[in-house]
Amino acid sequence: MEDNSSITQCWQGWADEERRFGLEMQQPYSEFVLNGQKSIESRAYPLPEALIDAKIEILQSEKGLDGVSSVPDRVTLHWSRDNNSSIQSPLKRIGWVTFTKCILYTTREEFEADREKHLVDPNSGYCWNDERPICSATNEVSLRDHYDMIRA
Repeated sequence: MEDNSSITQCWQGWADEERRFGLEMQQPYSEFVLNGQKSIESRAYPLPEALIDAKIEILQSEKGLDGVSSVPDRVTLHWSRDNNSSIQSPLKRIGWVTFTKCILYTTREEFEADREKHLVDPNSGYCWNDERPICSATNEVSLRDHYDMIRA
């Protein structure tokens, strides 16, 4: 299988200031990121460099299977002020975060040393896998807020 991460990193659209980007996170981890309990978000791919220090929407999905997204790569979100929209989305925009850096774990020991920051259960489908390294985006000094607090 071809690795598309370098192609993804080079995409010019990441730097487009008019685009909004979101990151899907299952419950309860999305809430843990927003409340600061989870300061490292781990993924099997690096965060594009253009998104470091950029505002990224947190798109919450229901708890599902570990490592299996319940949504397609692109989603059009429909919002109504009264939340009575007839269009249903598998995602709920719950806030935003900025990630300050992206690190690459190359050993199980490095990854497990940060367990209190990434909150990955060693028995879950997100745990360390010797077949692939894990990339993590940190939000240790980020700004975050819930939309309920910033809506006028």
